[in-house]
Amino acid sequence: MILGDDHMYKTLLFNKNVHVIASLLIGILLLAFPEESLNIAGYIITSIVFLVGLAFVLRLFINKTYQSKLDIFYFILGIIMMVISVAIFLNPTWIITAINVVVGFLLVVNGLSNLINILYLKNKDAVWWIFAAISLLILILGIVVIINPIGVAKFIISLEGLSLISDTIITFLITRRMKRFLIELKDN
Repeated sequence: MILGDDHMYKTLLFNKNVHVIASLLIGILLLAFPEESLNIAGYIITSIVFLVGLAFVLRLFINKTYQSKLDIFYFILGIIMMVISVAIFLNPTWIITAINVVVGFLLVVNGLSNLINILYLKNKDAVWWIFAAISLLILILGIVVIINPIGVAKFIISLEGLSLISDTIITFLITRRMKRFLIELKDN
C-alpha cells in the first residue's frame, strides 16, 4: 500500500466511527436535555471543589504541621471550599447562574465603554458605525445574559449539542469518503 500500513488506516477508521457514535450521542443528549446537562456540569464542578477542599483539610492532619500560618490558611480555605461545594451541590445551577451574571456584567461594562469610546472617533473613522453597532450588540447581549442566565446557559448547551451533531455528520461523511478512497487505492 502506497500510504503505509493497512492496519493503521483500519484503526483510524475504527476510531473515527467511535468518535462519530460518541459525538452523536452526546450531541443528542445536550440538545434534548440542556437543563440536566447544566446540573451534571454543576455536580462535576462541585465534586472537584469539594475534593480539593478536602485535600486542603486533610493536608493539615497528615503533615501534622500546625505551626505555619499557611497551613492554617489552607485548612480554613478547605473548609470554606467544602461548605460552598455542598451548597452548590444542593443547587447546581447556582454556579452557572453566578458565572453567567458575572460574564453578563462584563459584557455590559465593555459594550458600554466601547460604545462611548467609538463615539469619540465618529468624525475620524469612516466605519465607526460598524464598531458602534457591534458594541451595542455586545451591550444588549450582556443585558440578556444578566436577565436570563439559566436560559442563556441552556441555549449554549443546546448549541453545543447541535454543534456536536453537525460535527458527527461531517466526520461520518468524510470517514466514508476516506474509506472509499483507501479501498480504491488498495485495489490499484
